[in-house]
Amino acid sequence: MDSADLIREFPGEASRKAKFKAFREQAGVACPKCGSRGHYRKSDKEMYECKHASIAATARA
Repeated sequence: MDSADLIREFPGEASRKAKFKAFREQAGVACPKCGSRGHYRKSDKEMYECKHASIAATARA
């Protein structure tokens, strides 16, 4: 899928973010510092935070 296909399939930024979030959570989120998969999603930002190292990471990290 190239960027033009992505824009056609998900025309708004909100729909693209929702799809990426779903993919990221299905693939798994790992801490960039310690590698732990224990995390929680920060409700005030579009980020995850490691339960062990308290490191915040974006969905793209």
